[in-house]
Amino acid sequence: PRGFVALVSILGFDLYKHYDRTMTKTVLAIYAVFPGELKALHVFTGSGRSVADLILPMYKHMYGKHLRMRCVIHHGTTQGLSNVRDYGLTEQHVDAVFGGVLKNQRRCEEWLGQRREIERSKHK
Repeated sequence: PRGFVALVSILGFDLYKHYDRTMTKTVLAIYAVFPGELKALHVFTGSGRSVADLILPMYKHMYGKHLRMRCVIHHGTTQGLSNVRDYGLTEQHVDAVFGGVLKNQRRCEEWLGQRREIERSKHK
C-alpha cells in the first residue's frame, strides 16, 4: 500500500503564542479522512530547549500506537535532510525547505491555480 511521509518543522513555534486546541482537533480530523496512509511523521523542533520539546513525546503517546510508532521527533536540530537520510529519504523526496530539491511549494501553487480556474468556470 502506498502512503506518504510528512516532515513538519516547528522551528520558532511558541507554545503559549501559537497553540490552538481547535487547530489540533482540525488537523487530527483531516488526518482521519486523508485519502493516503501516513507512513511516517518527522517533526523538527529546533533548539531542543522549548516547551514543545517536552510536550511532543506526551502527545505521541496520547494519539495511540499507530501514530506513535510512525513519529520521529528530531530535537535540537535544523538539519532536516541530514536527519531523514537515515530513514531512506533522499534529496528528491525532501522539500527545499528541509534542504532537498523538491519544489513542493511551486507545485502546490500551480495546483491551486488550476483548481481556482476550474471552480471559476463552473460558476460562469
